[in-house]
Amino acid sequence: MFANDPALTSLDLSHWDTGEVGTFNALQDYSFALMFANDTALTSVGDISHWNTANVHSTRYMFTNTKKLTKLDLSGWNTSKLQIAGGMFKGAGVQQLNLNNWNFSNLHHFNNYGYSAKQGEFRGPEEMFADLANKAVITMNNISLPGTTDAFVVTDFAGTQPIVVLANDHDGRALPALTALNQQTWAGDNGKTVTGRQNSNVLTLVRADNQGTKVGEHGLNFVFVDQADLSNHLNSQIAANQVKSDIGSFSQIWDRQGDTSNGLLKASLRRYPAANDAFLADWVTPKYQLNTAKPATPTAPANPGAGTNAGRPFAPGQAGAGAGLTSQALEARETINSGNSQAKVSSTLPQTGDQESHAAFFGLLMLPFLALGAVVNRRHEK
Repeated sequence: MFANDPALTSLDLSHWDTGEVGTFNALQDYSFALMFANDTALTSVGDISHWNTANVHSTRYMFTNTKKLTKLDLSGWNTSKLQIAGGMFKGAGVQQLNLNNWNFSNLHHFNNYGYSAKQGEFRGPEEMFADLANKAVITMNNISLPGTTDAFVVTDFAGTQPIVVLANDHDGRALPALTALNQQTWAGDNGKTVTGRQNSNVLTLVRADNQGTKVGEHGLNFVFVDQADLSNHLNSQIAANQVKSDIGSFSQIWDRQGDTSNGLLKASLRRYPAANDAFLADWVTPKYQLNTAKPATPTAPANPGAGTNAGRPFAPGQAGAGAGLTSQALEARETINSGNSQAKVSSTLPQTGDQESHAAFFGLLMLPFLALGAVVNRRHEK
């Protein structure tokens, strides 16, 4: 109806009576199929959350490639007769999509012509949320799922943008058929086997002193029962033991004690704090920067007969942590874990171990000169 109009920017269809849509008795009942497809400039269609959709049979490609339509609430739709939803949001720009209360149980296979067909090559939800243009949160609470032959598979959510899907059944319980998608395997474009939707929902671990160096990576789930389920999953992935497993040989120099609190990575290590923590898609691409442990202070050889260290720049064994650093540098090091400034601070701080070694070495070099000075003074007195 409105498809393929790149100049269309907004519509207000809030008060449309759509109760008759889908009542025309034909094998190929388009209903809402391709209604707004490829309207790349469309930003709003009004409040269509309570459209009467009791007779709607197809929503195939309804919002495909609506790149600027970022928010949709369709929670009031009656989808009990919906058979085809393939590609409904494929390539869309939705960032917040509300499909609460949807009934997917009558989805059928369909063919390339949009006919519902038992032998159709496409499942009812085929690529329904594929290739989204933005990171998105999709809520599908209080829903019913189709049977196994028309079921959702992980590639119906395929894409390169991070997404969070919150979905549960009418009792608020987990839907095993959906949560199983987190562990479902499929063949990626490069021919490798991929588990879940792991080309975008990924935990990344980098070195704090060289943030371009990745030391670990771990795929994250994308389907959750609720926000608590999401929180628990993230905590399990930033637990110290899991991080140690992910970072391999870097664990030998990792400052585990300084970087963790109560067994989890400190929030201050998260490199890009979410602009809005309520937007859950910001939480499934976390990047944490890990610090290296400070080397132990070198122990100088014993110096029998030495009296006081007064007047010596650095006596052997006395170069403490931060020796040779300015007060500003010490202050910067103390705030190394504070937000986005961490990258800049870490790259400019001197390495504490080098300063300690230099200080001790400098002290050893000064000893012969100090001793020579004492001999000269005694001769002068005579």
